[in-house]
Amino acid sequence: MNKILFIGATGFIGSHLFKEIKASCKNRSMVVLHKNFKFFDFESFDAIVGDFTSIDLDHFKRFKPDTIFHLGRIRGNGVFGRLRAANKGKNGNTRIVKYLSKNNLSPRIFYFSGTLVYGNKRSENADEKSVIDPTSFSKEYYRAEKPWYRESIKLNANISMFRLPWVVGKGSWFYHHYVQIALKHGFVPLYSKGENWMSLIDVHDCCSLAHYISRKSEIFKIVNLYNPNLIVKQTEFVEMISDILNTPVKRIRLRRKIFRDNAFNEAMGFSLKVSSIHTDLYNNFQFKINDLKTLIEQNI
Repeated sequence: MNKILFIGATGFIGSHLFKEIKASCKNRSMVVLHKNFKFFDFESFDAIVGDFTSIDLDHFKRFKPDTIFHLGRIRGNGVFGRLRAANKGKNGNTRIVKYLSKNNLSPRIFYFSGTLVYGNKRSENADEKSVIDPTSFSKEYYRAEKPWYRESIKLNANISMFRLPWVVGKGSWFYHHYVQIALKHGFVPLYSKGENWMSLIDVHDCCSLAHYISRKSEIFKIVNLYNPNLIVKQTEFVEMISDILNTPVKRIRLRRKIFRDNAFNEAMGFSLKVSSIHTDLYNNFQFKINDLKTLIEQNI
């Protein structure tokens, strides 16, 4: 029986991943719980309450996990808030890395990040070998994942960095920045000119793909978790939402402001075609949602 440790199991992606793995196979699970959880949902699991940056790590030695899924991220408001949060996350992750090494614990580790780390590539593709050039919120948050990235590139490391594109699901950015505005204000926002490329994946497909890769014996240092069939321009994405909701489109100008936090504007104008060097992984995986219309209809 595999022993799995979840960090960040109550977040948007983490909660779906937890349900995916819980439903698909028999495991013993330890869950680090920080915010937005009900004890009832985790009463049959080994639950540790606290921030991953400060919990008693001797729980890890007691549990001896075979696999760790790390989706934890400390959030902050504004540039300085994100910097403080990222530094706290960096220190917390460094602490875990050192503890595992000191206690001779060597689980398979899967750390979840995002494709914002590749920067705005406009119409270029970005695979796992692309240069890191963080944009938007990732400018600050990338600091927190550096301890894991440094470990992952070492010889014989058992760490995989998962980099996610726009993950679509109920309650995600998709709902807050598109659907909610359409329902409340009567228009679907088109941010800037809408010529930016968006790489999309359904949250259930994302978690299924992560689980599928985690069961492979081969260790992949970096994997972009994306759906090759769902790479569209924002104009196409917005027009599809408009058609489904029968709501008009309204363009929202994104202006760069001096001495202001421009992370949101950079994120919504971010353009990237995600690709992968691990073609066999995608050739042998069956996505459940492969077209834009179904993706949106299933998640509104």
